[in-house]
Formats: sequence, structure tokens, C-alpha cells
Amino acid sequence: MKKRKAKDRNFEITPLAISTFEKMRAIECACVPRDWAGKYWVHTQCSGCEQWWDLHSTLWDELKLRLWEWPAFEDPNATCPYPAGCCAAERWQKERYGRPEAFELYVALCKASKAERGS
Repeated sequence: MKKRKAKDRNFEITPLAISTFEKMRAIECACVPRDWAGKYWVHTQCSGCEQWWDLHSTLWDELKLRLWEWPAFEDPNATCPYPAGCCAAERWQKERYGRPEAFELYVALCKASKAERGS
């Protein structure tokens, strides 16, 4: 089977994409920590996370991303939400680092945001 290579993409980072990204970065999660030893599947997102995902959809649409380009970007400072050593943590790492273009988009959005602020 032939391995696919990611094609270089030039994203048009619009003022709406920049403002949406800045709003996303300002949101803080207030979710109750999951009980990984108990009913970890019982979870309700906080209002911040709900808002973050709503804004993510706006950003995803604005950048005209493809179905498989989800999430739109990867924050290089994100930490794995799963317990170390579990299958979900291994899958999170594999999927996260399998999309270098998502990290590149994060950097591009940060640069565009900084340029927009003029700093």
C-alpha cells in the first residue's frame, strides 16, 4: 500500500480566522476532572469548552479545511488528557504527531494574530 504524503497547503488566513483564533486562545477550560478510575465516560463539557468547539467550527469553515483536517490545528503546548500508558493516550500521541500541517497552521495563526496586533 502506498503511503500518502500531506500536500503543502497555503491557507488564506482572514481577519475572521484571526479573531476567531484569538477568542479560542482566550478561553479556559473549567471542566470537572475526569475520574479515570471510575466512570470516566460520564463527562459534561464546561461552557468554555462548548464555546471553544463552536469557535473551532467557525475557524474550520473559514479556513475551508477538509474533513480529515480535524481538529484544525494542534497546540504544541497541549498535554495528553488521558492517563499515561493507556490505549487512548497512545492513539492521541500517534494522531497528534501524524499531522504536522496542524502544527504549522497553529504557528501561522499565531504569526498572523501577532501581525494583526502590530506587536
